[in-house]
Amino acid sequence: MSHPAGAARIRVLSVLLALVLLGGCWDAKEMEYMQYALVVGIDVDEQDGRTVVYVENINFASMPIPEGGQRTAKEAEQKVIMGKGSTVTSAFHDLYTYAQRRIFWGHLSAIIFSERALQQNLYADVLEVLGRYNEVRRTVYVYVTKEPLGEIMTTPPALPFSTIFGLLSDPDAIYEQSARVSPIRLHRFISHFNEPGKAVIIPYIGTVKNRWTDDQGTFTTLLLNGIGILQDKQFKGFLLEEDIVGIRWLQPSTVRAPLNIRKGDTIVATLIIMRPKVRVQPEVKGEQIRFKVKVTAQGQVLEMKQDLGLEEVNRLAAQAIESQIETTYAKGLELDADLLDLAYHVYRQDPQLWKRLAKEGRLTVNPNSVQVQAEVNIKQSGANRFHKILHPRPD
Repeated sequence: MSHPAGAARIRVLSVLLALVLLGGCWDAKEMEYMQYALVVGIDVDEQDGRTVVYVENINFASMPIPEGGQRTAKEAEQKVIMGKGSTVTSAFHDLYTYAQRRIFWGHLSAIIFSERALQQNLYADVLEVLGRYNEVRRTVYVYVTKEPLGEIMTTPPALPFSTIFGLLSDPDAIYEQSARVSPIRLHRFISHFNEPGKAVIIPYIGTVKNRWTDDQGTFTTLLLNGIGILQDKQFKGFLLEEDIVGIRWLQPSTVRAPLNIRKGDTIVATLIIMRPKVRVQPEVKGEQIRFKVKVTAQGQVLEMKQDLGLEEVNRLAAQAIESQIETTYAKGLELDADLLDLAYHVYRQDPQLWKRLAKEGRLTVNPNSVQVQAEVNIKQSGANRFHKILHPRPD
């Protein structure tokens, strides 16, 4: 018969042993005691040529949910820390010197490269460093800019959201509603960069000062209004505003985009074009190569300024898309960039032809190398679809 005191001691020891073995994560860091990197900016110092790294931090502990369940951009305590170094790695470690707490990189959502960083090919060094760090995912978004990184990274969202729901961290929301420049994630950036003849098209992030107003007046917001281009392992330059109108018809991720159609210089209707599809067909005669680029899409009428027939609307829409693609393609060629990825399509469709025609890994193209053909099918729905809803008053 066992002694009651001995049995009690055994139970106590068993409980203590369980506490020691199952005590949990002894090295776990409390959430409120860490800095969370949200955006990284890469620049080059104009004075000494050293690499400059900016990190926008967000502290979730400083974002209590107020009564009513909404946080404001101010409550997010959006702050930026800077580090400098002779290399990308040394710049990051210099940044750690001035950090107040441990920086956690698992919530990183965007990387922004300045023009100087692109010109010096720093994107290769940055991806080498971040791509090997296990906290950083390859789903972060990539951007380029000419504007000061500190200003961009401290511009809060226009609406009372946390910066984790801002334009840099979530560009897909507005792109799906009205396509302009397709967002690009890090894994796509790497994939496109490594493909022969493929243009890496990176959204350009800038600021605008006169489009949003509150009771204090106008204020600055972020805007995606252009692209930066990498091709053949080199930075080619930027295209902004109207120079990029044709890009949206070439990107398979385009869901819907507006299109004005004209007679002469007069806008006669506005359409929504949906999910364009692009096919590139190379045609070879001897050592000469030409390309047929065919774009097909469906659409709907948003606004009619003149009464038009269905065939005329389809024809004018196709002409407008063809013109926009040709304009953007020509602007790209001025930067020695092939935005139609013509060489890439040869490489993918006929590798032997690529090897025969490419010189030093490049295929020479020019404005006469391509014929663009668009086909638009506007859906008929509603009695007034191709007529003005309010007819003009008779004389």
